[in-house]
Amino acid sequence: MKKMKGMDSMKEMRAKGKAPSGQKLIAQRWLDENRGFVSVVIEGELPDTDVKYDALIANRRTFDDPETFNVRPGHTVLLRIIAGSAATNFFVNTGTLSCQLVAVDGQDVVPVPGNFFQLGIAQRIDLLVKIPEDGGAFPIIAQGEGTKQQCGVVLATEGKMIPKMSLTAEFATAG
Repeated sequence: MKKMKGMDSMKEMRAKGKAPSGQKLIAQRWLDENRGFVSVVIEGELPDTDVKYDALIANRRTFDDPETFNVRPGHTVLLRIIAGSAATNFFVNTGTLSCQLVAVDGQDVVPVPGNFFQLGIAQRIDLLVKIPEDGGAFPIIAQGEGTKQQCGVVLATEGKMIPKMSLTAEFATAG
């Protein structure tokens, strides 16, 4: 079979995009004892994506200036998260807030507890998030799979200081 012109250079380009051995990546794991998803760090190769973004945005705002939503202590909030990217999956982290995944792409599901959920390209998830009685400020972060790029919003109760968003060592380990 005749070798197609340019195949060697395509292989070289793919090889350059691969992570060195021991690259740390974020992944999602199901825990039977919790009956929910958690984040884990694994070693592997970066995904081969065809689009590289300059930045990720949530509600038209970048990570260094996130939109803040006022919430009430003790209340439950519905977050509808949509992956509006062309070629990137996301991991959504609600941090210390406990929540339940209640719908995927507009279809109700048996509620799944957790604080870490994977979101595919063009997928939509609905999360019910319980705000603690003592209130606070709670970043909701989405990270592009295989990258350190993040975007997010902040849920905050009245009078609570809004944290400056920054890459966290525990979450932004890829890329």
